[in-house]
Amino acid sequence: LMRRRISEAQAAMTEALASAHRDALTGTFTRSYFLDELNRFARRGSLAALGYLQIDMDNLKVLNDSAGHGAGDAALMALVREMRALMPGAIIGRLGGDEFGVLIPGHDNKPALCRLGEQLLRQLNEPHSIAGRMTRLSATIGVALAPLDSDDPNELIAIADLALYKGKQGGRGCVVPFDPDMLGDERHRRFVERELRAAILMDELELHYQPVVDSGTRTVRSHEALVRWRHRVRGTIAPAQFIGVAEQSNLIDRLGEEGLRRACADL
Repeated sequence: LMRRRISEAQAAMTEALASAHRDALTGTFTRSYFLDELNRFARRGSLAALGYLQIDMDNLKVLNDSAGHGAGDAALMALVREMRALMPGAIIGRLGGDEFGVLIPGHDNKPALCRLGEQLLRQLNEPHSIAGRMTRLSATIGVALAPLDSDDPNELIAIADLALYKGKQGGRGCVVPFDPDMLGDERHRRFVERELRAAILMDELELHYQPVVDSGTRTVRSHEALVRWRHRVRGTIAPAQFIGVAEQSNLIDRLGEEGLRRACADL
């Protein structure tokens, strides 16, 4: 009897510990436990064969705003169900509100990993019952492979996140494998962001005014203020090269405020 009670107590303790490491909504691992699991795969400081997918559900905010947070929760749970059905041996963690990490131990084939991600997207695109309505879901997936892309646990997540970011830029709803060229693109983006931040602080941006003409009377009704950046070293930088960078950071608000301030002062 005593042995059975000890066994039951141990089982209850194990279950309690397991539930403490689970996300309350989705049942996936918490971020901290998932990262611990990833680090456990590192032997002698580096990772062996390991597939990694960074998955971000698309347009969850739109679903929350239009159908309520219950619908958003149902969509996340549907995503997790599809992941578990497709990748039964995977280790899944919820890294943020709508972002998940998936570890597939022993996986060493990046094209196959991408096909797995594409299959997940196809299954999400099948109608799901969300808040009483049949809804098609979408996600963007960044893919990286250890040790091919990196044998460092933290870097593996960072480069998969970079691939996911590229997918978001490209229109979402896609699978993007990490490519080393992305690091060059990211370094360029950070350089432009840093220089743009300095340009705003140093009051180096210009406003050019384009008249808005009434097509009937041919009179000027108003003016559109267009930001132009004349860099001290690189010369004139086209808006296409810095507006996108500003939109991906918090600089777009600063840029808007500076433009409005300058336009009011000019007026």
